[in-house]
Amino acid sequence: MTLEELKIESLQFDLAELNEFVSENRDEIKLLFSNLVVSPSVTRDCIELIRHIHSKRRHGIDTVGIQFFVTILAFYFKSANNTAFVQTCITNLQDNVLKYRLQAWFQYKFEYRQTNSHLTRFPQYLEKISKAIADENEDYTDDVLSDLHSYFFEFSHIAGFQELFDSPDLLKKFPILSEYKKRKGALDYRIELHENVDKIFTPSRFTEQLFNEKFIDYIKYHDSTVWNNILLGLDTFTIRSEVINFGQANFDKPYKKLQPADIVKLYCYFNMRKHYYSSLYLFERCAWIKKLVSKEGCLKFIDVGCGPATSGIALTDYLLSTKSSKQQFDYIGVDYYNSMLAAAADFMTNSVYKECTNNDFIKSITEIKNNDFSNANSILINTCYLFASPTLKIDLLATEINNLLNTYSSLPRFLLFQNTTDETKNIKYELFKKKLLKHDLLLSEKVTIKYNNQRNSFYPPVHESIYFEVLKF
Repeated sequence: MTLEELKIESLQFDLAELNEFVSENRDEIKLLFSNLVVSPSVTRDCIELIRHIHSKRRHGIDTVGIQFFVTILAFYFKSANNTAFVQTCITNLQDNVLKYRLQAWFQYKFEYRQTNSHLTRFPQYLEKISKAIADENEDYTDDVLSDLHSYFFEFSHIAGFQELFDSPDLLKKFPILSEYKKRKGALDYRIELHENVDKIFTPSRFTEQLFNEKFIDYIKYHDSTVWNNILLGLDTFTIRSEVINFGQANFDKPYKKLQPADIVKLYCYFNMRKHYYSSLYLFERCAWIKKLVSKEGCLKFIDVGCGPATSGIALTDYLLSTKSSKQQFDYIGVDYYNSMLAAAADFMTNSVYKECTNNDFIKSITEIKNNDFSNANSILINTCYLFASPTLKIDLLATEINNLLNTYSSLPRFLLFQNTTDETKNIKYELFKKKLLKHDLLLSEKVTIKYNNQRNSFYPPVHESIYFEVLKF
């Protein structure tokens, strides 16, 4: 579907018919708008669409389909820096986290007509944008931080504005400001991406049920949870920055009353799903994996820094989706933390995954035994966000992996890498590659993955920028 085709179809409908049309074509429309590039012609088409909806608003705009359509139009106008039609969209939106985000942007772009307003009304902006972080389905923290970053740079020339970002009172009152300060360095060095994934990922029925069973329902219905602002007794900013420390916590150490198993579930809630989608994307790019699985013998999937077996679940789901004749592989989870290894074993115990011979959950690659590989037909070494770890010892890791590669030199061997596109977090990986045995580079790309955490979601997708590589030995 093109925008022109969407416009021609939409303009002939009343709101009831348009709601039905949008509902039936939700995913295609969502993908279309995710890939739109701002231009005068696109803007003109979008203006026609929102004017059509606005002119008929007395007939009711509270249906899910219409609200979805207005929302994606609003975020296009935001990208186009068109405040007038962002305001038109806001007028037609019911309260939700995305409306708060749009209102916060509109507030400083249009309502702050005097320079001093950016100083005196900054707390009101923070209060508005703090409401736009997340709802029970999607987490828009990264998008909100990006909005805040854009605001900072657009108006940092105003005397006294930068100092507001360091105000002890504001940092204490608004956790989003504190989180921005911690992550500003990464936002400073965001890079332009050269690939565009023409797909919006959502959980399959298998993974949706698995995520609910393993961590979402536990957190949601816990006595200390006030869904979805307080989880297991703590606010989301405390969880992200202190409890799981942006994925770099000591997961075997309790946090106040929280035990390691609870901390791992919180990690799953905030981090697992987005890494599952990126892993799924990588397996789809490496379609030859299903050929390795179908060969005589057994694919050995060595997941280094496995966490709760995120990539193992993604590989299981990928093989399930291909409906190949054989969907078995042996999963070897390697992680420093006992709590993560326990979670990995729990996740890999599910209704779909079947091992060839046996799984293993170990703390070091050196624990892999020769007889475990007697039936191996190939080896995949997986590293999902491993190299973002500040404590990772790359010399030791390279030595252990090289020893493994040498031991099984007769087998096809691959290393799968994924990490943030933040160049400062990939320094270790670039050094690590130079220490590896001779290899070929099969894939190297930086892409934006789009996803929704709920099946059949009407929300615009969340975006995650990721650096992928695949090495063959």
